[in-house]
Amino acid sequence: MSTWFRRVLGAGDANVRSDASPSPMMASRVDERNALAALNDRLAAYIERVRKLESENAALCRSLQEREQSSIREAAGTKEVYQRELASARQLVDELARERASCQFEKSKLKADLEDSKKRFFLSVETFIVF
Repeated sequence: MSTWFRRVLGAGDANVRSDASPSPMMASRVDERNALAALNDRLAAYIERVRKLESENAALCRSLQEREQSSIREAAGTKEVYQRELASARQLVDELARERASCQFEKSKLKADLEDSKKRFFLSVETFIVF
């Protein structure tokens, strides 16, 4: 057994021989040290996994935020296009309503002219028949 190992384990007194098997206390310390090393490795792996997951989470959050902003910009662009189309359609409806009103007015004038012409025609026919 090396002197370093004896010093670390506290087995530096003269009663311990180098070729002797380790005492139960030394074995217990070695077991504890091995158990602590295993736990330390597990903790390090856990911390590494947590950091990796936090990094992935941050990347996913950034991606989600970019997609939301893209969606908002796209929706705003679509809204603007639809508003322009709606304004154009309303303008066309107003124009057609004016044209319809004009046509109805023209129709009523023509109908009045027709009635007037019919009256004059029948008057002239009556006058012609009377003579």
